[in-house]
Amino acid sequence: MFDNLSWNKEPWIIRRDLTASNVPADDRRAVFIGADAYVEAGGTIIRDLFTEDDGGFFENVGLLDMLVTEKLREIASGALAEGWKWAEASIDFPHGHGMRRHYPQPVAFTDEDEARFSEAAEAHDALVEGYDSYDDMPDSRW
Repeated sequence: MFDNLSWNKEPWIIRRDLTASNVPADDRRAVFIGADAYVEAGGTIIRDLFTEDDGGFFENVGLLDMLVTEKLREIASGALAEGWKWAEASIDFPHGHGMRRHYPQPVAFTDEDEARFSEAAEAHDALVEGYDSYDDMPDSRW
């Protein structure tokens, strides 16, 4: 256990080396699942006397990832039940499936869209002219 320690025996270095294979309690996976659900599922949390936030480290990374995946699948199935066509549960963004960020491109209005936009702009301008300040706005909304 201490074979890999260097000449520097600072407490934070020892703690870092001892917990290198564990997940800190402020990791997004640990926060998403919560300590109570993790312990209830059979996981253990390592805490030391010198940690101020008492967060500790989640020892069983495989169990934590399994709980996160199950919870994400439940959320995805809820989205599918709402009528979404596609939902996929993944802990990290799967870059290998061909999806990437899309940047919107401006699209020219058709004549019909331009007419509808002009009507909406005129209605907006009429409302703005009718009420010069927020104090003049009617009490009823919408």
